[in-house]
This record gives sequence, structure tokens and C-alpha cells, in this order.
Amino acid sequence: MNKYFLNFILILIVLTLSTSLLATDADYSDSSSLNLNLKTEAKFKINNADSVSADLQFYPINTELQNVNNINFYSNPQAELSNKNDSMVYSWKKPSGEYLFGYDSKISTFNTPVIITKKIEFPNSNKLNLEYVKESENIDYNAPIIKQKALEIAENEDDYYKLVYKYANWVSTNIKYDLDYVQTSGKTTYSTSQGVLKASWVLENKVGVCDEFASLLAAFLRSMNIPVRFVSGMVYSNLVGDWGPHAWVEVYFPNQGWVPFDPTYKQFGWIDSSHIALKRSLDGSEGVIEYSWLSTNNAQLEKIGEISNKINLVSENKGLEKLVSTSLNIPFEDYKAGSYLPLEVTLQNSKPYYVSTSLYLTKAPGIEGDNTKTILLEPYEKKKIYWIIKLSEDAEKNYIYKTKAEVKTLFGETKEIEIEYSLKGKLFTLEQAKELIPKELTNSFEYLNTICSLDKSEYYDYEKANIKCTISNSYSKSLTIEACAEKECKTLNIPSKSSQNLDYQFELDKSREIVISFKGKIDNKEILKYYTLDLIVNGRPEILISNFKASEVDYDKKGYIYFEVKPILDSKNIKISMNDRDILKIQNLNETKIFKVPIHGWEIKDNKLRFDISYQDQNGINYTGLSEFEVKVNDVSFLRKTSAFFQRLFFSLSKPEVTSF
Repeated sequence: MNKYFLNFILILIVLTLSTSLLATDADYSDSSSLNLNLKTEAKFKINNADSVSADLQFYPINTELQNVNNINFYSNPQAELSNKNDSMVYSWKKPSGEYLFGYDSKISTFNTPVIITKKIEFPNSNKLNLEYVKESENIDYNAPIIKQKALEIAENEDDYYKLVYKYANWVSTNIKYDLDYVQTSGKTTYSTSQGVLKASWVLENKVGVCDEFASLLAAFLRSMNIPVRFVSGMVYSNLVGDWGPHAWVEVYFPNQGWVPFDPTYKQFGWIDSSHIALKRSLDGSEGVIEYSWLSTNNAQLEKIGEISNKINLVSENKGLEKLVSTSLNIPFEDYKAGSYLPLEVTLQNSKPYYVSTSLYLTKAPGIEGDNTKTILLEPYEKKKIYWIIKLSEDAEKNYIYKTKAEVKTLFGETKEIEIEYSLKGKLFTLEQAKELIPKELTNSFEYLNTICSLDKSEYYDYEKANIKCTISNSYSKSLTIEACAEKECKTLNIPSKSSQNLDYQFELDKSREIVISFKGKIDNKEILKYYTLDLIVNGRPEILISNFKASEVDYDKKGYIYFEVKPILDSKNIKISMNDRDILKIQNLNETKIFKVPIHGWEIKDNKLRFDISYQDQNGINYTGLSEFEVKVNDVSFLRKTSAFFQRLFFSLSKPEVTSF
């Protein structure tokens, strides 16, 4: 059989396999706009209730990239409709039986890039939309694991767009998409298919779905004081061949507005027109529908089936402008079968604004690593990226074989290059192929491993904090590192494959974050790594006696007093005396307690009760306190006052029966 015919069959097989792979990554990427119908319905049943309402929180909204042309809210039986905090509320009185409600809408979506023509400095003095830098239930960016990783990814980036891109690309590259992931820890089960998981959990476990991708990206950005809002909606996915729920984020750019970033779909600074926005929020923890009802008969509401979302494509406009030009090259010629070759892809941004795109190696005889790469281009910038491809080892003498490599961008442009090889050509090993690729030490900070720790978890403001850092150099050469903690800097020379320790000591006045920077150079490229430590500094502990309650008491009668003992910071060895009589000894106190103490009228001097308090902090430092309260004593004569002195003197040696609850 002719070898060229065999090679033709091989090319067809590669084309078929790689095309199906590409389809999972992009679909409407070359569509400039879509016209869609979206219909959503839900059903429930309830009997013998006084009233019931359904709060629909997700429905199409007008955005910079989406127009709601028409929307009709309906129900059966007919409900009373009202707007409440960006949601639609359906209400029924005296409900009985099955109920249906929903909406029918016509919307247009657009793939329009946000035009940012020049560098935005980071950090900056932005004061707008700061409500979107708050920590929330799932975007827990104050978790040490989030703050530490955010600083590492940022390195020394001072370009706002590039910084946001770095975080989005890191999430997209390092978090595995898995809808079926389940983890059990003790009595808690974590499932990516059941609600949104905390960003700190996602970073620790490196797994999630679109909600988790969006939450982690938002956490990274908010930790750097960058406003981010969570977007919930629908999108088309070739993985299931249908439309489904989705989540992404919008990032605020000073003087520019909100810019979309979808780390699940690798769309940074833009989103394709299959994205339908249904809700913007601080967090992704909200439900689609919330039910509430009133009943005097213990009525129960039962949902009927799942929420139904039906989307129909009415029309599609394909005229998306190509923003990036692409060319392919492989250095040298005359390759031997089985060689590894660097495929050079040159990208040219043809626009006067930032452009991000993803590239897919859609055809190749073999590939080392992932078939997807993402790149950010500055205005008119030209960049090169590389794949390493592997030629087939199956070859015979006296034949020349041909194969192709093909690359496609998210904007729909496709380029290919033909490669010839034989048994007579030059063999390139994997190591030789890597040597042909220009080295960019973008992750050079990974050669520098740092661990820093405090000698205590919490401090008092009269103490000093001691920090110990261990710095390890895994690079092949020695490194000179400048380590700075606040304004105190030290220089270290760390030999290859070794470690050094570093100590700092700080005076304390208030709780704060200490950032330790480690700066050096590898092959003339600056590296910068950060380590953050949270100093929790406490002031003087206090013991407060409050909520004192006592009724009037006769001189010769017995009554009771009630009061709370509240610690401001945990304290120990607490002693409380009342009018010089010891009444309480508490070894450790870390919460408010209520006490009931019996008392005689003659114990109270001049209608006052004096409480003397002594206690220690966790270091054994002594403190004292004093509280006084008025209590009215009835039927007090001069003679009784005189006798009371001796009664109190004798009685002070005994301890009352104190009750706590």
C-alpha cells in the first residue's frame, strides 16, 4: 500500500479526534450576537394555607452585553405580582392545589470587547464600588491560604489588567472542573454539585465547577482590594449539548467600568454571546426561588419537579471581527521520525486595546502537555508561544512522510503548517526541543520556598512578636535575597539546594498584617515573593459586672441579687468579693455567665454593694477592677446600723451559696 495514502488516513484520524476536542472548549466564540427566547417555569402544590409567595430571584437583566427585548411574567392560577430587591414575587391568598409560575422572554446577547487602551496602575486610589470588595459567605478572602496565594500570583505586577488576567488564568489552569466530586470530612460532606463551596476550600482541594471557579477568582481579586461582582446565568455547553446554569464574574476597572471574566470558559475581558446574565450579586449563595407561606393548619409546600429552563436560538450573527492574527513556524527542516519539535505560534494584536484569547492545538501527530494556551496582548503587541509536538516513530526507509499541525483561536481564526519527516532526517530529543524555546522564567519565584511563623497565635500589646522564616533555594545556583518585613530589610546569600533561617522581632500596638517580601534575581530576571502573617494584638483584659438586678429588701430579711460577669478577652484566676466578702472564684472565664447570690438586708452598707475584682491574663499578669450598685434597704434604724457592723464582720468569713446559669 502506498505510504502517502497511509499518511492521508492518519491526517484524517487526527483531524477527527482533535475537532471533537475543540468543540468542548468553544461554541459561539465567532458569533457577534444571538437572539434568544428563554422560558423558565416552576411548579408546587400546597393546601390549607392562609397565603403563599414565590420569590423569583433569577431572570434576564439588561447589561452592557445583553438587551431584554420583552419579558412576560405569568402564573396559573393568577398571582399578584410585585418587585422586591431585584426579584419578582408571586403571591397567592388561600392557596389550595397545584400552582405554576414563570416567565417568557426575548433577549439579545452580544460579544463586544471592553476597550481599554492604556495601562491602569496598580495599586490605585479607586473609591468606587467598594461594596464589592467585602468578604462574604463563600468569598472568604481573609483566609490565610487565599491571601498568601494571591500575593504569590501577583509577584510584582503593577498593571491592573495584567494582574486580573493573572488571577483568572491561574484559576482556569490550576483548578480541575469536576461536577461529580464528593469529599467527606468528619460529619461534613462537600459536593461540587450541591451549592457553592467556599473559595478557601476550592484553593485547598483544587477542584470545583463554575461557581467555585468564579468564587475563587473573586476572592483573589477582593483580597487585593479590587471590586468584583458575581454573575449567575445560563450558557451553552457542548459537554452536554445544551444550555445550562453558569457563573462568572465582572471586575471593576477604574474609569472604565465592569469587565467580564469567565475562568471556566477561559474568556478574560470578554465573554461569548451564549452567556445569559440573570443576576448580579455580592456572592453566589442565593437560591433561584425562595418560597414562604403562612398557615394556622401546619400546611406544607411541596415542589413539583425541577425548575424548567428552555432556550431557543432565534437567530445568530456570525460577523465577529478577528482581533488577533496568527502565524506558525517550526525552526529548521529535515526531521527524523520520532523527533520532538517546538511549534512556534506568533500572535499579533491588531487593535489599540488589550486583547485576551485562548489558542487550541486542534491537529498534531502528538503533543507534550495541554492542547490549550491562553495569552494577553497589550495594544498592538506581538508575542510568541510554543507547543512541543512529537512525530510518529513509525517510518520506513526511502519514504518521506507528511503531517500537519493546526492552531485555532477563540475568535475562530485557524492556521496550519505542514511538516515533512523521514528516517534520514535529524533526530531532536525532548530536551533539545525544549532548548530551542526561549526561556521565560515567569514562575521563577517557585525556586524560592519560604515558610514564616509567629511564636504565638495571639499577643498582648505589652509583648514583642518573634517571627522566624526559613528560606530554601531550589535553583541550580546560589541566590542573593533581600528579605524585608515592614521597614526592616536583611540580605541573605543562599547556596544552591540549601536553606537559611531569618528572625525578626516587632513591638506591638495593634492587630495588623505583616507582609514579608523576598526579592532577588534569576538569570537577570527579578523574582519577588511574599509571605503574610496576621498579628492578633489584644489590649488589657477586663472583667465587667453588668445587668445587676435586685429588689428592695428589708433589713432583717433575705433576698437575692442577679448579675452577669462578662470577660473582655479570656481571663483566669478570677476572684470577686462583695462588700469585702469573697463570693466567687473562677479558674478560667471565656464567656459571659449569670450568677444568683443570696443576700441579707444588713449586709448592704449605705444602700450600696461594692464588687472588687481581681484576675490575670493568660501570661499571669495581675489586674483589678471595681463595680458599685445601689440597693434600697427598708426598716433600717440607728440601733440596727450599729449591730450590722458586727454582723458583717463575722459574716465576711463565710461564703454564700452562689448559683450560676
